[in-house]
Amino acid sequence: MHYLKPTFSKTKKGMRLVAIHLSFALTEEHTADSLLPKGIRESWEVISKQGRKKLDLIGIPGQRAEFFMTQDIDDVKLVLPAAEMTNVSLAVIQKKGDGQAQKIIRLSFRLQVPVSHEVERFAVSNYGADWWLQLEETDEPLFDEDEE
Repeated sequence: MHYLKPTFSKTKKGMRLVAIHLSFALTEEHTADSLLPKGIRESWEVISKQGRKKLDLIGIPGQRAEFFMTQDIDDVKLVLPAAEMTNVSLAVIQKKGDGQAQKIIRLSFRLQVPVSHEVERFAVSNYGADWWLQLEETDEPLFDEDEE
């Protein structure tokens, strides 16, 4: 997973938020073992088998996200217990630079949470880096932009 950049914002009530923009090349292995939310797995089927070029997704449930430097899941660097998954899209793109150009399906999305010291430090210090990410649907309540 490539961490592109953070985006900071505020709700109408003044709550500070950060959205962590993420992107990676989606493969069949990612969709086989329920590593991704059901809506993304179903959309991957649509885009890979029906020849569509891009799909924007809505209604993906809140996620618990854990960031790791390596695939060793004992070394967690950040945990987001309840992140809103926004701006989710799948797009067919041309991957260049590895010799022959090839078409891949890129998943991109944002994980949005209220700003805390730990999340802000991670967001500012680590953009542009590659991470291992584990997602699972959360039962924790998501922040509500209308309430504080």
